[in-house]
Amino acid sequence: ESMVEYQAAIEIDPSWALPYYSMGEVYEEMKEYSKALEALQNAIVLEYDWSMSHFAVARVLTALENYEEAMGAILTAIELEPDRPHFHLWSAVIYDKMGDKEAAKAALEKAKELRELSNKKED
Repeated sequence: ESMVEYQAAIEIDPSWALPYYSMGEVYEEMKEYSKALEALQNAIVLEYDWSMSHFAVARVLTALENYEEAMGAILTAIELEPDRPHFHLWSAVIYDKMGDKEAAKAALEKAKELRELSNKKED
């Protein structure tokens, strides 16, 4: 049902990235990774600086076991928003899958450090 609404939003305003991103997330949940990737790449074309689209692409490419491209996507997300702990956590996952345990550990430590900083800001 939500896909119909996202498609309607795209027909109304095809230059808006959010419905493409949302469709990509639904396709990802359905494990329809090629459709997810297509929708998410459309979102990136429309709004390159939106880090969440790059993060979602990294998750989809990881599911497809395309770790090198997944790493490129997550590093772009980190470049756009370096203070998001979950981006660093995901880079640790990808590094681990690529067999780089040292880089995975460093990325995990960075994620933990950022999470602790954000917890202190909330206090």
